[in-house]
Amino acid sequence: MTLRLSDFEQQIDPTILRHGYEYFMIGSVTDVDDLGDGEYEATVEGSDIYNVSLHIEGDEVTEYDCDCPYDWGPVCKHVVAVLFHLRKELQETPRKQTRSKPKKESEAAQFERLLKQLTAEELKAFINDACAQDKSLRRLFIAKHISRLYPESKELYDRQVEKLIETYADRYGFIGYHESSQLGDIIYEMVKDTRRKPLTCLKNLPRRIWMNRRA
Repeated sequence: MTLRLSDFEQQIDPTILRHGYEYFMIGSVTDVDDLGDGEYEATVEGSDIYNVSLHIEGDEVTEYDCDCPYDWGPVCKHVVAVLFHLRKELQETPRKQTRSKPKKESEAAQFERLLKQLTAEELKAFINDACAQDKSLRRLFIAKHISRLYPESKELYDRQVEKLIETYADRYGFIGYHESSQLGDIIYEMVKDTRRKPLTCLKNLPRRIWMNRRA
């Protein structure tokens, strides 16, 4: 759904609109980057930190995306908060100044460039340091590459799933809404990687997983 920046309030659910406006008013929109060519990225601080990206052509918001788990409608409150912020910013900034602003490289682009420039030894050193400091990252790394340590079998996938559960569960064994979505994506990739081999172990995930479905 294309949105009009000048009056998007007429196109969005009133409840979502109200929550988004509240986020905007309390300053939850941070790190707004003008990437040039109508591309914008922003961070919104709510129950978690979410990333929003938009593409604007004139008065039309032709593309928008947020990495929050909201899926009950086309637009979430985080996108709305960024729309309020951008409209205010663009109205206050002279058009010529906006056009002359240098294009800023996105974090994704910086990441890709660094991957190409760093040597294998530098990457190994970084992974080693990061995994030493972050046990969750270490478990995720082991789960992703455990097939190099054990022959491919049901036990292998049991180990992978257990490591992933430990990574995303809190100390009570509870997996939240956002984390459950991430865990599901990773297990889906595991299934794809097996090239349709049967994974009976995935049918018996431990009962201690409790999915939090609250918004």
